[in-house]
Amino acid sequence: MAETQDEGAGRVLRALTAIGNGEVSVPAEIAASDIVAFQYDGELLTDRPRIRDFWSRCRSYLQQKKPDLGSVQAILDGLRSTPTAFVGTCLVCGGRGPIARVHPIAVRLPRPVADQQLSIVSANEEAFESYGLEQSFTAPVCPECATGYARGLNRLASDVSTHLVIGSVINIFWTREPVEDLPFGPLLGQADPEQVKALLESVFKGKEGGARSFEGKENRFYATALSGSGGRAVVREWIDTSVREAREHVARWFLLQRLVDATGTELGRPLALRQLAYATVRTGDRANPPAVNVSRALLRTALTGNPLPAELLYEAVRRNRAEQRVTRPRAALIKMVLLSQQLQFEEDEMTQLNPDHPSAAYHCGRLLAVLEQAQRAAIPGVNATIVDRFYGAASSAPCSVLPTLLRGARAHLDKLERDRPGAYIALERRLDGIVARIPELPATLSLADQGRFALGYYHQRAADRAAAREAAERRKAGVAVPEAELADVIEPQLTTQEEED
Repeated sequence: MAETQDEGAGRVLRALTAIGNGEVSVPAEIAASDIVAFQYDGELLTDRPRIRDFWSRCRSYLQQKKPDLGSVQAILDGLRSTPTAFVGTCLVCGGRGPIARVHPIAVRLPRPVADQQLSIVSANEEAFESYGLEQSFTAPVCPECATGYARGLNRLASDVSTHLVIGSVINIFWTREPVEDLPFGPLLGQADPEQVKALLESVFKGKEGGARSFEGKENRFYATALSGSGGRAVVREWIDTSVREAREHVARWFLLQRLVDATGTELGRPLALRQLAYATVRTGDRANPPAVNVSRALLRTALTGNPLPAELLYEAVRRNRAEQRVTRPRAALIKMVLLSQQLQFEEDEMTQLNPDHPSAAYHCGRLLAVLEQAQRAAIPGVNATIVDRFYGAASSAPCSVLPTLLRGARAHLDKLERDRPGAYIALERRLDGIVARIPELPATLSLADQGRFALGYYHQRAADRAAAREAAERRKAGVAVPEAELADVIEPQLTTQEEED
């Protein structure tokens, strides 16, 4: 009573004293293991401001001194003799009161992100201190909020539906008001085709598929990206939007990445955020995760609709040149960067081969694909194609390489004219059609045009595979196929990585 100056606390203290003296008996229905709460005047004592303030000071003292917990009187005596706890305004709840010197619960993130317990707030060097504040006082948080945020963060980081790990970064999602199911983690992490289809139909066609996952149009949606650095959790990204807006942006995200698969027969499966992030590093190398800024930019675009930065286009183009090939995830990432920087785009824009594309760089990429196909048709089983040797130069300075490759292709075409006239006619017409779309070979290509070059190359190979398979199926069915079609052209070889993509 004297410590809290609260009448309700005095009443409880007197009742407990009477029970201890045997003046009052405990009701029989209350077992020794039960947890009991006290009410006074219709209010829980734990909700009364003076009692909460007193308990905050007790917890702050316990964190600093760690006295013998067996003696309540020792704690009270220590509390009275200890200088007044640091008082400030909590950054979380906005209340004024004692501030936690040490946050009692550590943050635990999955092993790929951190292999130890972390702190969100700390200052162990003079360089991190300011205005005379040290330790956790540099970012004041009351003991209750310090406990609450850590428990909430640990729970979100352990639930597969509310987090997504990409390399050394964990992305965490939650809403202000509860929803029956929060699909953003699974949608971005697994990109299940049925879930994606339901989302697109719900957003763009007004259907109700998956609508229960987004109840409450004005419900707030939050996302953060964390990584570990020593014993600290580093906040890499913070997103605050509405569930409705996040839903629309995620749907647009999946439209941006729509791309024909490597066989050219249908649109490929939706790509998870992790697949797009790893498209910027060496294929198959899981030991070296993508840069933190890569996953951060992808997450922000997926949830807010911001344009993807040119940095991601550079990383994808650079990997194409290093590996001398274009994978579907990299082609999709290139397409996403180019389209996201436009105010508007058509749903089927740049998803498959476009013979009328206005960019000369795009047709230069197509030209390289057909020249490679002519080489493979003339020299079956060739170990290193012209793409293996010249992709990097052709994709950055077409004028320096493509004329030489065109002259070299004459020997391949002459051989095909003698041995396989059907393939010769088909490839000759294909080359003529592409060259007609290039009024002048560019001396150099900008970063954006290098991306269009990669898309032209990818689209052409996919279309050639589809045409060759269609012609083969028609011949197998006994249907006559004109020589001018790709009936006698070797289908562009699918690499192991393309089959996996």
